[in-house]
Amino acid sequence: MKNLKSIAFILIIFSLLIILIKNCNRSTGSKLSEKDMKIEKLISERDAIIELTKKYVKTLDELKNKIQQIGDRIERKIELARSFEQAGDILNEKQLWDIALKNYSIGIEILPRDPYLNYKMGLILSNMGLVYYSEVREYWAKAESFYLRSIESSPNFSKSYYGLALLYLNYYEKNIDVTKLPKALEYINKYVNLSPQDPKGYFLKGRILYNMDNKGLALQAYNHILNITKENSQEYNEALKMIKLIKEGM
Repeated sequence: MKNLKSIAFILIIFSLLIILIKNCNRSTGSKLSEKDMKIEKLISERDAIIELTKKYVKTLDELKNKIQQIGDRIERKIELARSFEQAGDILNEKQLWDIALKNYSIGIEILPRDPYLNYKMGLILSNMGLVYYSEVREYWAKAESFYLRSIESSPNFSKSYYGLALLYLNYYEKNIDVTKLPKALEYINKYVNLSPQDPKGYFLKGRILYNMDNKGLALQAYNHILNITKENSQEYNEALKMIKLIKEGM
């Protein structure tokens, strides 16, 4: 009887050990399964990042190629515009203004905001207004718009301020629109601020002030020329002449 009890006790203990081992295996298996899932997830995310990086590099290379192509086209456009600009300059020097205007116009079509080309268009149209006087208002209105566009595109491009000041002075001196004289002074002041060592600006400023009947300030402008030019140079002597004329008339 005692032997049977001992055997039963041993069997119970053995059964409990089996159950405990199974539970441990289940727990360990579960933990391993969770780790495996995390590892698989990390691998998946890594692969996705690698694929995304490959796509980014490919897109970046394509973008670089497109930028290069655009740059090449822009460079060719600039070269083409400059060739028409140079042709216009040569024709302008020879006062072949109709043909020069066509060349500058083609350049403007290629580079519509270029300050130099817009300035040249304004200059040519100003001159053509003086030649074809019956159409002066039309030419000068166009000239004004090109000068203003040049200034808008490049506020530090001083030549357009000078051209516009001269245009407004011509409006006054030709008695086409005398109200534009103050504008002439406004733009020549901007020119001399940008180009303080250019005597041409002070000659025009003196002329404008004289027309405004402000002889004192006109004298100051001509005297300033004496300070920025060499003695006995053409500009120096011309300034002395204007000073003498103004003083004689005072």
